[in-house]
Amino acid sequence: MTYDELAASLREELKPSGDQENEMFHQFLEAAWRLRVWNEEEYQLSEKAGGDALLSEVPAIQKKAARIQRLRTRTESAFYRSLNRLKKLQAERARRQEAGKKSAARLAGLETPPHIM
Repeated sequence: MTYDELAASLREELKPSGDQENEMFHQFLEAAWRLRVWNEEEYQLSEKAGGDALLSEVPAIQKKAARIQRLRTRTESAFYRSLNRLKKLQAERARRQEAGKKSAARLAGLETPPHIM
């Protein structure tokens, strides 16, 4: 899957709206893409090591595997932080929209019926 395909798929699923939601979506997308990259790099490194790269007897492979693991941990944190923030923003937007609908309905109920005028 390409970056653009991932972006389109996630955008369709999460449907961000407004500047704040789009910013959080962008941060989430970047983290999601980086996680894919780190997973691919780790897989290739494990293939090269013939097993778990962290347990490799080659110091350079161990060092790179440890680096990838640190980067993945940081990226996972950014992934979940941005996803949770996006979902919170979307929930707040939904509450505001619902409150607006209820206010409009209440105001409509307060209008003087035409037959009373």
